[in-house]
Amino acid sequence: MEPSERQEAAQEPAPPARRPGALALAFAVAAALSCWNPLAAPLAVLVGVAAAIMGFRALRRGGRRLAASAAALGLVAAAAAVVVLALTASAVGVEQGGEAVVEGRSTQEMDRILDDAARRTREARERARGELDKLSAPDAGTPPRQKP
Repeated sequence: MEPSERQEAAQEPAPPARRPGALALAFAVAAALSCWNPLAAPLAVLVGVAAAIMGFRALRRGGRRLAASAAALGLVAAAAAVVVLALTASAVGVEQGGEAVVEGRSTQEMDRILDDAARRTREARERARGELDKLSAPDAGTPPRQKP
């Protein structure tokens, strides 16, 4: 490139953004889609606030409908995410009323169930252990496996 071409390229104005609020609106939509989920709500707060800031900046640059929509949707999404966070945070560590959905088993009941399962599978386990012992040739220095 010759020096005159460089000067012409430097003097050309940068192409204007196609739609000033389009990116802000995309951020706002992303925040709105993730604001309902308690795991994604913290991200929705950040993205919603960023979308609102970008929307207000686009409004100052001359964008109207898209920028205003982005700013409004970003603020609403951020506020909804804060509400979701507040509601879920208040439910953590609080004893919930009502009946348990799944009843836990006692230690005695679990011992009985496990003993029954061991009794049912003992023959198959002994057969499998015998097959493994047949397949592995014992070394001279290692004694054969003991049956429990």
